[in-house]
Amino acid sequence: MQFVSVVEASAAVAAAAGRLRKIEILADAIRAAGPDDAAIAVAYLAGDLPQGRLGLGWATLRDAHVEEAPPTPSLALRDVDAACDRLAKARGRGAHALRARILRELLARMTVAERDFFFRLALGELRQGALQGVVTEAVARAAGVDAGAVRRAAMLAGALPPVAAALMRDGPAALAAFRLRLFQPVQPMLAQPAIGLGEAL
Repeated sequence: MQFVSVVEASAAVAAAAGRLRKIEILADAIRAAGPDDAAIAVAYLAGDLPQGRLGLGWATLRDAHVEEAPPTPSLALRDVDAACDRLAKARGRGAHALRARILRELLARMTVAERDFFFRLALGELRQGALQGVVTEAVARAAGVDAGAVRRAAMLAGALPPVAAALMRDGPAALAAFRLRLFQPVQPMLAQPAIGLGEAL
C-alpha cells in the first residue's frame, strides 16, 4: 500500500461529518491495505506509531526539514514503517546525527501532504476525528464481523493492529486465536459491578 493512501484516507475522515461516513472511509482503506499492510495502516489511522513514541519533538522535525518536496508520491507504507523502526532503534553515541539523517532521507521522499501527516503522527497530534473506537468499528466492517468481537480480540491481544492483520489474512475465523495468555498484557476494559467474588469470577 502507498503511504499517500493512508494520508488521503485521514484527510477524508477529517472532512467527513458523520461517524458512519468516517467508519466507511476507514473500512475502505483497511480493505485496500490487505493482510500485509493492515497492521501499519490501522495504527496510523488511529493516530499511533507501531514503534510507540519516537522521541521526536517539533525542534527535531523542524531541523530535519528538507526544502524540496517531490511532486508525486512514491513512498510505500512499509518504507515509512521501516524508517520509524530505524529511528526507534537509534541509540548511543552518534544517535542524534543518525536520527537526523534518517529523518532527512525520509522527508526528502515525502510530498507536502505526506510530511504534514507524518509530523502530526510523530508528535501524537493527528486529530482527524478517528478515535480508537471508530477505527475498531472500521476494522469490523472491513472484515464483515461484529464490532464487539473485534473489541474483545483487541483487548486480549493488547492492541488493535494485530487483530486487523489477522482478520485481513484469515477472515472471521482469525478471532478465535486471540485468547487470554499468561504474561501477555491485555488492554483495560470497562468494569461492571458484581455482588460478590463468585459473581465476579
